[in-house]
Amino acid sequence: MMKRIILVAMVLSLSVSGLAQIKKEKKMESMHDSKSVMDHDNQEARAMIYADKMATRLSLNLEQKEKIREAHLKRLENEKDLKTAMLNSKDSMIEEKKDMMEQRKQIQQDFKDDMKAILNANQFSRWKGMHEREMKMNEKAYKLKKNKGDKIE
Repeated sequence: MMKRIILVAMVLSLSVSGLAQIKKEKKMESMHDSKSVMDHDNQEARAMIYADKMATRLSLNLEQKEKIREAHLKRLENEKDLKTAMLNSKDSMIEEKKDMMEQRKQIQQDFKDDMKAILNANQFSRWKGMHEREMKMNEKAYKLKKNKGDKIE
């Protein structure tokens, strides 16, 4: 009798773990198909929203606003390309991940350099403070999602 109970428990645990693996694979496929990469219209809208927000907060003129929209759009496209490369890469090699993190840091630095060229000194210092607060909030949100076990995008 005891052997049967153990056998049933083992079969049950194996079937549950097998179903979890299938569910994870389906989730990965759907992420590759739909949510992984933003379409161009969505990027345009995000760049425009960001430019509008910066124009309001930093008292930008129209020329600065347009340049910021273009810089943000360039940043989004570079991040999209990097994310696509990450998703297409099936390898989980540490070297490759480090290289992609360096590329992401370079994209962020290029954006910061673009902003410095567009804004005057006062506007840039205000933007830098806002940007750092935003990055801290994003980092906290990322950690919360990670701790909850939610899917991180």
